[in-house]
Amino acid sequence: MRIFFTMSHSGLNEDILDVPLAHAVTDQLRAAFPDEDEEELDMIAQLAAADDSIAVIGHEPFRIVAAADAEATYVGTDAYPSLVRPHHPITWEDIAAIFVDEESAAEDVLAARRGDAEAFDRCAEWDLLWYDPSERAQLAKELRGRL
Repeated sequence: MRIFFTMSHSGLNEDILDVPLAHAVTDQLRAAFPDEDEEELDMIAQLAAADDSIAVIGHEPFRIVAAADAEATYVGTDAYPSLVRPHHPITWEDIAAIFVDEESAAEDVLAARRGDAEAFDRCAEWDLLWYDPSERAQLAKELRGRL
């Protein structure tokens, strides 16, 4: 199953990622959005992980979402139909892609982290840029410069 989860920039330097919760295209997500195709459902799960970043990462001016292939169990609710719990820690061999906010999103991301609901809504409009997992060392260096 393809899962999407948030991480901090320091996670880019870790060999094994302990991911307590993630988002995925579940049967419950499909039922909640019956008119969406698989690509749109993937985007909904990815954006749910990006929203998690606002809540769980305290100070970074960007959101990081990783996509990985892993076994996971559905633990969601009607309000969170994409929520899953991975069975095992995630290694970089499991990671398919990394997504990070473009630099110009920083003001909205930081305001959303401080509780600004309008900024949180604007974050959904920002594109998350795609990175290959092989770029993680360079990405970690670049993101340190944005802190």
